[in-house]
Amino acid sequence: MKPITLQPIGIVRSSRVEVRDDNWDNETCFVELDPQNFSADTTAGLSDFSHLEILFYMDRVDPAKIENSSRHPLNNNSGHQTLGE
Repeated sequence: MKPITLQPIGIVRSSRVEVRDDNWDNETCFVELDPQNFSADTTAGLSDFSHLEILFYMDRVDPAKIENSSRHPLNNNSGHQTLGE
């Protein structure tokens, strides 16, 4: 596979202050576009859309905590089945 190079165009800021895998619906996030590359009219008309898709890179995640296999949602073990069960 060829590597993919990403060029940041902004930053996502959140009200979250603690690391926790829950209650994301209670958070407020802001997207700040790089003002050197985007003018104020870049987002003109954005409120006319029902959704906005943002791709982001979690650059502050401790590599030792990255899960590379399946896990239980929100660490909830109830009702979990593995393939073949």
